[in-house]
Amino acid sequence: MDAGTEAAKTVHQTDVLPSLRFDAEDFRPAERLDAINDVYRGLFTCRPVSDASEAAGDKASDPTLKLQAWSLGEIAATSFEMTQFKKVPTDRMAPELSDMLIFSVLHKGLFDAECGEARMVVRPGPINLGQARYTLRKSDAAAGIALRLPIDRVDYDETRFPRIISFRSETSTGLLVKSAMKSLFQALPTMTRSEAKSAESTLIALFRGLLNTGTLDDESYAAMQSARSVAMKHYILTHLRDEGLDAKRLQSVFGASRATVYRAFAEVGGVDRFIRDKRLEAVRRELRDTAPRRGIVRRVAERYGFWDQGTFCRAFRNLHGIRPSDVLGAYCLSRDAMPCAATSPSGRDVVSLASFWLANGAGETRAAAACS
Repeated sequence: MDAGTEAAKTVHQTDVLPSLRFDAEDFRPAERLDAINDVYRGLFTCRPVSDASEAAGDKASDPTLKLQAWSLGEIAATSFEMTQFKKVPTDRMAPELSDMLIFSVLHKGLFDAECGEARMVVRPGPINLGQARYTLRKSDAAAGIALRLPIDRVDYDETRFPRIISFRSETSTGLLVKSAMKSLFQALPTMTRSEAKSAESTLIALFRGLLNTGTLDDESYAAMQSARSVAMKHYILTHLRDEGLDAKRLQSVFGASRATVYRAFAEVGGVDRFIRDKRLEAVRRELRDTAPRRGIVRRVAERYGFWDQGTFCRAFRNLHGIRPSDVLGAYCLSRDAMPCAATSPSGRDVVSLASFWLANGAGETRAAAACS
């Protein structure tokens, strides 16, 4: 495979949330900094981490960037890990994106945040919100998550609020917001477009409440709880084959109490029933695509934790109204016909974050206002 062939992938399926993935390690070392600049084009300019190498015009020895981005309507989301280069905001940023409010949580590394006269060093842990320009300090590695939010939708008034706001994550409000963000980013990889509409309104309510009350009002608290409930269900759907998938696992992964977990699944008959039914649905899908052969029903059932065949067959029939063997090979979908992600045709043909977000709706409120 040529270098960079799968370096940037944009998913455009009917009900799949638009996403973009980039990994600099898909490029040859000498091409990586150029490729990173391509993906950040319109947002940041990326430079070698060493002042000496920058002065000499050398590229960073081995810069890396793993990035995934999503577009939830007007909200743009990013998760990133980077090493061996620093980034500074570009002066040619798209106006639709430059005026958006930025939420971020840094996991490691240091950033300088600047907006007018306001300046702050962004460190791992706290929740940061504002219109600041972020410049990565010289650091071996940095990682974090970020959201770009439409200012008008969250009622941010720059005459009333600081340009850079930092909330301690140890406070009750900080813990709630970080929990909601953790849930969101766990759900994003499998989120559908229809679910994204609900997530977008949830996030708008969450940040509006955070800005205007200094703490979460009832609407924003309910929105945060809803986001976490969705993320728990998505976690189950992506871990159906895991042993020990139960309420205790969800408590540990999401930092939630036992009561919170059970409340999230009350409307669907409880955690155990939800897991069992989703496993039975997964078994049915897999059997539909499997040609009949001796022992295959038992093997597929065991992949999803059904070790007692009598119990499994009764549960399957109760849910689906037919025997497992009746489903075998019913459709036999062709794997070659499944839609796949678009890939970049060459090492330098990389989809930029800015163009991806703008093409999928982020910043559309600002763009419409500018044209009116």
